[in-house]
Amino acid sequence: MKPVTLPIVNIDRVNRTAIVESSKTRFPVHIAIPRNQLSDVKIGDDAIVVKSAVTGDWLMIDYSFSNDFNYAVHNSLQTNLDDMIVDEEGVPYEF
Repeated sequence: MKPVTLPIVNIDRVNRTAIVESSKTRFPVHIAIPRNQLSDVKIGDDAIVVKSAVTGDWLMIDYSFSNDFNYAVHNSLQTNLDDMIVDEEGVPYEF
């Protein structure tokens, strides 16, 4: 099946799943990207999903940053460490 690009509306990083939205419905996908890239994925980004020919499950095989500005960037506005901008050592930047 040909990959489809759909917006992400929810992310569960612990269970490596996400909810994406098509024009008709929302449905879950399994995240199949490397764990070190998982922290970069945000709500509002575009997931590239494909249906597995073996299991029939939807898999998120890649993502791209959305052109829309759907989330705050400044660390003082964030409540979750996963949403903060961090340096190479994982320490949040202070602006």
